[in-house]
Amino acid sequence: MRKISITMLCLFLLLGIIAVPASAGATGSVVKPVKAMTTGENWIYITFDGQLTATDHGSSSLPSSAFSIGLPDYTVNMATAVGDVVVLMLNKPLIDVDSVDIGMEEGVVENAAGGAHNLAITGYKVVTPQGKLALKETLDPSGSGVTLNGIVKYVKTLPASSNIVGASGIDSEDVRYLLSIMDIGEVNKEELLGAIERMQIFIDGPLGTVEARQELADLAAAAQTLVDNASATQRQVDSKLVELRHGISNFILLYLTNVPQLLPTPISIEPTAGTMLADHLVTEDEISAIQGLHLPASSSDPKFTVTLPKNPSAAGGYAIGDIIHIVLGQSNAEISYTLTVSDIAAINNNLPGNAVFTIDARSFFLDASLEDQSFTPFVFVEKGDHSIASLITVSANPVTIKRRPVIHLHQSTGYVERGTLLGATASKAGMVYLVPAEAVVTSRADLVNHGNSYAPAAAAHASVFLSTTGLLVGESYKLYAIDDADQISAPTAAVTITAAAEHQLNARGTHPDVEVDTIEGETVVYIPAGESMDVGTLKSHLISTRTIKVQRGSDDFTEMDDSELVTSEMAVAVGDGPVEIFNIRTQLPVTAFSGIVEAIDNSDIDAIKLNNNIVASEEILVIYDRQISFRAKSPRMLTVGGVDIGEDDIIEKSNVTVIADVGTDDARLATSVSPSSIADEVRIGTLKENITGPLKRSETHNGVYVNTDNVAVISELFGWEYASGDSSINTIYFAADVTTYIEIVLPVHPLNLFGNGRLLTGYPITGTLNGVFDGVSVEIAIP
Repeated sequence: MRKISITMLCLFLLLGIIAVPASAGATGSVVKPVKAMTTGENWIYITFDGQLTATDHGSSSLPSSAFSIGLPDYTVNMATAVGDVVVLMLNKPLIDVDSVDIGMEEGVVENAAGGAHNLAITGYKVVTPQGKLALKETLDPSGSGVTLNGIVKYVKTLPASSNIVGASGIDSEDVRYLLSIMDIGEVNKEELLGAIERMQIFIDGPLGTVEARQELADLAAAAQTLVDNASATQRQVDSKLVELRHGISNFILLYLTNVPQLLPTPISIEPTAGTMLADHLVTEDEISAIQGLHLPASSSDPKFTVTLPKNPSAAGGYAIGDIIHIVLGQSNAEISYTLTVSDIAAINNNLPGNAVFTIDARSFFLDASLEDQSFTPFVFVEKGDHSIASLITVSANPVTIKRRPVIHLHQSTGYVERGTLLGATASKAGMVYLVPAEAVVTSRADLVNHGNSYAPAAAAHASVFLSTTGLLVGESYKLYAIDDADQISAPTAAVTITAAAEHQLNARGTHPDVEVDTIEGETVVYIPAGESMDVGTLKSHLISTRTIKVQRGSDDFTEMDDSELVTSEMAVAVGDGPVEIFNIRTQLPVTAFSGIVEAIDNSDIDAIKLNNNIVASEEILVIYDRQISFRAKSPRMLTVGGVDIGEDDIIEKSNVTVIADVGTDDARLATSVSPSSIADEVRIGTLKENITGPLKRSETHNGVYVNTDNVAVISELFGWEYASGDSSINTIYFAADVTTYIEIVLPVHPLNLFGNGRLLTGYPITGTLNGVFDGVSVEIAIP
């Protein structure tokens, strides 16, 4: 692992190895660019040293003719100022290009405060991902990693007139750029993961041919394989990133050069007046007030107003079944609206004005994974058969989302030893406070007044550690996080201060698979399966403030000799007087699905330890006649093609999320949503009536799985009883027959039943089905 300290970087600059002129702030009557970047598509972002719009999310159009791109056949189609950034949209993607020289006429942008504008700019250099990789290969031909020493040697060879990025000559912008591409610490795969997510948008979208989208899918699959490879080097990751960027750019270029006649371009998209989007800012409280998707939208619920031009004639332009697509968020989530007969009548009429549509956006803002972000919505219209689409129209105003922070404790025991640090992670930058559990907290002032300890959260998802020195033993405390908008998190669970550690036993960390952990309320000692370990060796891996013994079992206190081999029949006893007993379990570390199968087939193994995320979408996780745990040291995901768990089996999980990716296979779906299923999420293809996933276990009815539209998917009588009895569920999909000789009570509230030739039988059947059913027969059983 390569490491470099901040001190070394400072010395590098201070020793004058590279001359760094003073930072060019917005002085006098001039605003200047300070950096520029591109992901290699048809967008370039130029950051200036002063605010160009009144707010960070305000925007203003700029004349595209005032900008030039120093490449043949490239032009700027659109230019927009947003905050302190100018966004340029080019006429085509940057393919096989290492760098771009941007030109800009004088006075195109002005400081938002007035009085300062830009001077004429020529040859302002932007490096593409391909150019960045080429520069890293120059700095480090061996591929072992770009280092400070390599940068120094490289810069010493450059003439003073050289330019790496930005304005001509070697200046502070060049230094910062060179330092930013150093390979420090572990291999960084974040950009590659982002490129895979970006590519997935095109793979799942309507643009381009099926063959072109498949080529993207193949590239994304190869990149994901590299991400999952723990031995991948930074150079391999960098090269694969450029390959993905090229793939996206070539896909966009192919579409732009082969697209047939376009549909008319939408005139505008804006937040609907009177809704929570009207001020372009959405807060946590506003999100909490949004009506559920199964209810009619309220007047304040988020909506967008889309304005379309009238058709030139009743026979041209838009048609019934065409789809309005609104694209939202940094993840490019999409909501859509299909034009109806009455919509087209309004578009075709000869009355003055344009056609206006109000589109419900609740599904986007109710996504539980939605995080803080600012984004500019855009809209386009696509033919119903996906053959052609319009150009996009970008909103004049970005939307900003500010969510309430979320805070998680690093430990979950509920106790902390006085004088030690209490660790936590906050989802947003801000401050974290430790306050008495009984304190009423509604404001920042309450946190300041009650806070016994506090610490800054420097960045989102950064760890913070708070002192417990001086706190009273036996008292309980909670943690709160607060962001810069004074939004306060829900509190953590209470932690109680103890005079000593709650558990007088810990693993020394001298063996990665000897661990002390709590799962389903039981604290146990884990030992590695298949490894002969004697009692003395096990005790050497453990530490306690009291005496450690290994005894024959929880009820047999016979102390075992150090030479005796450890088995899961034994237990660890801590203390000379009243003792604490820790049962011993064997665990098998696994990195692939085959290891899970091996552990399940071996009755001597008590736990399966996931050392990485495992994806086995073609495999079914089958467990019968077993009691076994799935656990991990840090959060892991197990993705399988389905789960099939015996109803009497006891399966525990700790730090492991199980995802069943069943597609449209009813058999796999049925077992994956059964009451005994251990799936935290079930992913499905599109079922009848456009029922889609993902499915999550109901918060109110354990064993019933529902999607975000509150559609329940069931496979057993247990699921029918709970789903049909919940009036908030208006649709049930049967993945299997539900047959019984007990009474079936049909609810009085509207309920739609769907399935593929399924039966709902019982004796007797009471009530009348109030809804639609398709593919489900309701029959009285013959006793």
